[in-house]
Formats: sequence, C-alpha cells, structure tokens
Amino acid sequence: MRHQLKNRNFYIVLGIDLALFAVALAGAYLIRFEFALGPGHAEQILRLLPFFLGVKAAVFFMFRVYRGMFRYAGLADMWNLVRAVAGAAGKATSLMG
Repeated sequence: MRHQLKNRNFYIVLGIDLALFAVALAGAYLIRFEFALGPGHAEQILRLLPFFLGVKAAVFFMFRVYRGMFRYAGLADMWNLVRAVAGAAGKATSLMG
C-alpha cells in the first residue's frame, strides 16, 4: 500500500472514484425527490458530501480495493469490490441513523 502512495496514477484513480461517489450521492437525491430538489436539499448534499466521501474512501482502503488496480482484475477483485461497496453503504447508513 505504501508504494501506491508514491504512484501518480493512484491519485488519479482515487480522484475519479471520489468524483463518481459524489455523482452517485447527487443522483440518489435526484431519484429520491423525482428530479425536483428543493433549496434545502442542495445544502444537505453539500453538508453530507465530506462525510460520505470519507466513509467510502476509508472502507475502500480497509477492503484494499486499490491494492491491485493496475493489474488484471479477476473474480476475487470483483467480490472484494462488492464487499467494500456493501460495507461502505452499511457503515454510512449506521452512522447517519
């Protein structure tokens, strides 16, 4: 993991992931409120975004999702990603409720 922190491509992939997480949160709000966000919803998304991104990134690091990102991915990597996504969703939900 330590050698990844020196890799420029790691930060590019991490940045893309964080951007996709943010888009997913905004998309979830849009779907939930039938594409009609009220004035308070945008503020709520912006307040929730740092928490959401922090939890997602931490859980992805815990599950070592970024460990093998520059090699061929296999079924083991897919299941690891599925566990990480489910874990992040569960963790975020438990902390919000």
